Amino acid sequence: MAGKIIADTIETGAGADISTSYVVNGSAKARIRYSQDTSTNVDSDNVSSYTDSAVGKSIVAFTSGMNNATYNAITDGTDTDIGNAYDQTHSEAFTSSQFQVSTGVYSTGAVTTDFVLGQAVVFGDLA
Repeated sequence: MAGKIIADTIETGAGADISTSYVVNGSAKARIRYSQDTSTNVDSDNVSSYTDSAVGKSIVAFTSGMNNATYNAITDGTDTDIGNAYDQTHSEAFTSSQFQVSTGVYSTGAVTTDFVLGQAVVFGDLA
């Protein structure tokens, strides 16, 4: 049985009201945990595909697209040296349907490398 809940506010246990727009707008719209070195999408929500496009480069595509290309994709990861403080990830090449993740190791001159574990969370408005 399908249903619908309509509410303008949510009340906390302390009796404070929170606008539902904070919940909707502040929630992540996509997430992914992946392995670049095995080209595997380990786990995700609202991700239709994960593509390892080159060494240190991956493309994450959405199942439900974003409203525009001005969303935030926050990335993190690690190479084979677990705990290396010089690992770098960043997101780029934003479109409403996908973005690219680039990874490298700063201590070796920002050389691109495939990470063993990567993850990204996306915030913004869905289309």
